[in-house]
Amino acid sequence: MHELKNARVSKLPRGSRQAGLWLPFLAVILVTSLALTLSQILSQREESQIVLMTQTSALHIHRQIESELESRMLAIERISERWAANGDPAKNTWDAEAKLYVRHYPGIQAVLWIDPSFHARWAEPYEHNQYLLEGSLDQSPGLKKALETSRDRNRSVLTETMDLPRGGKGFYVYSPIYLARLKEFHGYTGGIFRTEKLFKLILANMATDFSVRILDEKSRDLFVRDTGSPAASREDLRWGQTLPLEMRGIHWNIRVWPTHSTVQRSLSMLPVFVLCGGMLLAALFGGIVYLLELTRVRAFRIGRINVTLKQQMIRRRAAQAALRETSERLHLALKSSGMGTWRLDLQKDIMSWDDYMHPLFGLVSGAFQGGYEDFLEKIHPEDRDEARRKITDAVEASSDYDTRYRILLPDGSERHLASRGRVHHNEDGQAVTLTGVSWDITEQDKAEEMVRYAEILKRSNEELERFAYVASHDLKSPLNNIVRYTELLMNPPPGTPETAGALFLERMHKAAVRMAALIDRLLDYSRAETEAQKLESVELGELFAEITADLESHIQKYHGAVEVGPLHFVTGDKIQLRQLFQNLIDNAIKFHAPGRPPKVMITSVKTGPAAVQIRIQDNGIGIAAKHQKQIFKPFHRLHRQDEYEGSGIGLATCQRIIQRHGGSIEIESCLGEGTTFLVTLPESQHEPSLKHSSAA
Repeated sequence: MHELKNARVSKLPRGSRQAGLWLPFLAVILVTSLALTLSQILSQREESQIVLMTQTSALHIHRQIESELESRMLAIERISERWAANGDPAKNTWDAEAKLYVRHYPGIQAVLWIDPSFHARWAEPYEHNQYLLEGSLDQSPGLKKALETSRDRNRSVLTETMDLPRGGKGFYVYSPIYLARLKEFHGYTGGIFRTEKLFKLILANMATDFSVRILDEKSRDLFVRDTGSPAASREDLRWGQTLPLEMRGIHWNIRVWPTHSTVQRSLSMLPVFVLCGGMLLAALFGGIVYLLELTRVRAFRIGRINVTLKQQMIRRRAAQAALRETSERLHLALKSSGMGTWRLDLQKDIMSWDDYMHPLFGLVSGAFQGGYEDFLEKIHPEDRDEARRKITDAVEASSDYDTRYRILLPDGSERHLASRGRVHHNEDGQAVTLTGVSWDITEQDKAEEMVRYAEILKRSNEELERFAYVASHDLKSPLNNIVRYTELLMNPPPGTPETAGALFLERMHKAAVRMAALIDRLLDYSRAETEAQKLESVELGELFAEITADLESHIQKYHGAVEVGPLHFVTGDKIQLRQLFQNLIDNAIKFHAPGRPPKVMITSVKTGPAAVQIRIQDNGIGIAAKHQKQIFKPFHRLHRQDEYEGSGIGLATCQRIIQRHGGSIEIESCLGEGTTFLVTLPESQHEPSLKHSSAA
């Protein structure tokens, strides 16, 4: 550490370092800002020119369209005025004048004379327009309204744009005819104009560098020129100018914008050249400043290279010393704790042990051959498959390895070991090694087993005390009855009839039978906990068939029925399972609702990878929710003996049998509607039984 302190050198002043970092950037920002400002000024000037040109062209186009439309309407009005001044003309005279109008004012489809009943009678040119003379023009609401407005107000009217009968869009012009002397209405002079043809003629040689769109009062296109490309749409959005056109009842909008080629001609590359030149100049200037600063910094850093190398050498020697010290401490820790370390090569199935692993397996150092299978052979046969599975699961899930297993020492004795490890992967994410530690937990397991046994013994003693107290109380009741009636027989009270002796003997017999039944139940309850179990695969369908056969007379007594659906195989002691389910079915028949024959349904379903749930459902009296947790206690009865017979031990015995099988029992009940017992037991490996049975 003293050498390290001596190896330190002074650093550049902080203010000097910051100025060196920011100076090239400031130079670049300054020159770039100047170039950008100048480029924007030039661009704005060119854009202003384009806007001015567009506004001028839009105004010129607006005036031209307005003028052309007005001239055509005046010509139609002149025809009406001559009719009004001279009276009804001959048809050939009208045809000649209309033909002259069509020739001098291109863009019109036809000139019409429309009588007061809104029927077109004359048309010029007649060819291609004779269909206009076939019907009334008031069939269209828009045309009818325009005709009525023109007649009532005595002025010319332009209709809104509409689809013409022979295709395309257009509009009508109506000029009313009133005789000058009589003020008599003689119809209309009308004109039909196709918008596409009309505006194309008007704008044929006008503002060719600009695109034009004319829209009606409903924003529908009447005429469009040069708007087919995406570039045209962009120029419209950026440069477009809109002027309204209002005359003779119409409201149109004229939108004008420069074509893409016009914009390209108007925008020069000068702003871009100015900007690019400024950025190049900024980069060059900033680069020069940066190189100057870099030279200064590098000159300073060169003086620190040797000192830095010396610092690294000092740190490396310190790290090596710390590593040796840590390794020695780890060696001492493993030796004192009895832990051994190991490494499993997952590619080659080779396992390596340190010197502390061999004593754990009762081997001398170096005796282990290093094969993965050799390691598994030393594990107890009952734990071998589980140990292999734990390693496989850890590798596949890339999770930590944590397990316990027993091993067989060379002298045949057992030892309990615990192992923990971690999977390591290569750069491709493939598991390559599993490393970990193992230690002896034999004494720990023994201590834990003693603690568990002590807890079980404690619970058993507490339960035995409660059981003895309740059992003595229930046994004392019939015994007291026997003693009492014995005393009455031995010393009958004065005035006792002679037949009372038989009555006393009958009651003594009933009390003795009750006590014998209670003793049998107590024995069943005791055997459910103490007798050794013979576990086997039990076919529930066959078992329930036997039970219903045994209870047939009991079922028929109450006119009941037991229905058994498809059932699974379970693992258990067949004798105890018979006792369990017979108790439950007997209760289901016994606790039936008055006036309702008992009915019991028995089914089973899988509830897990190795568990089966048996449902025993009845339609009996049900159990109130507040009593459902108490019914499994010994001698706990919900009804008097004269209402429903029983000892109060049946359900407690059922619970003991289920607990010994590692299962569970639950209850679902509604008072007055019935009860369902849900019994969960371990599943057997056999296929589910498809047998059905019933008893009635």
